[in-house]
Amino acid sequence: MAVDKPAGADTAHAPAQPGKWRLGGALWLLGMPGVVAVVWALLPTLKVNEALLPLPLEAVLLLSGLQTAVLLALAVALGVWLASRVGLRAPAVSSWMAGLPVGPALRAQLVPGLWGGVAGAAWLWLLSRLAPAALQPSDPANAMPLAVKLLYGGITEELLMRRGVSGFSGNGYVTGFV
Repeated sequence: MAVDKPAGADTAHAPAQPGKWRLGGALWLLGMPGVVAVVWALLPTLKVNEALLPLPLEAVLLLSGLQTAVLLALAVALGVWLASRVGLRAPAVSSWMAGLPVGPALRAQLVPGLWGGVAGAAWLWLLSRLAPAALQPSDPANAMPLAVKLLYGGITEELLMRRGVSGFSGNGYVTGFV
């Protein structure tokens, strides 16, 4: 029995796609270490200001983590639901979940990813040098640790933006209102 394929679909190079909700669950789990890291990084600041908190410290930490986990779940679910409509894919995770080698999927993304990363880092560095004093960090020594920046900023925020916001706005649901 013949199966219709979208125009230009090349099944020889496309990894087998896992179920979209299974993929969403995997993406959510990949973003959760960033949620835990950012909540853990908030602990010293909250502990110093514990007397000002409306709830016990443990409750504030739990609710902060829960809020971010729910927002991540909603963004990933929205992205999974809309991904096929706007052309978003997760080739490395899809390959891994299908039991295929991840290397070929990562190689296709390596050069554009490196160029984008270098260009973005150079732009941020330039902006930090040109920013007025009022916009400079007040205490760079107490900035978030590198692990938190990589886990939350590198993975969790990427899922929030690419899967949630891009999936939603790329479909025209938001662009008609903006």
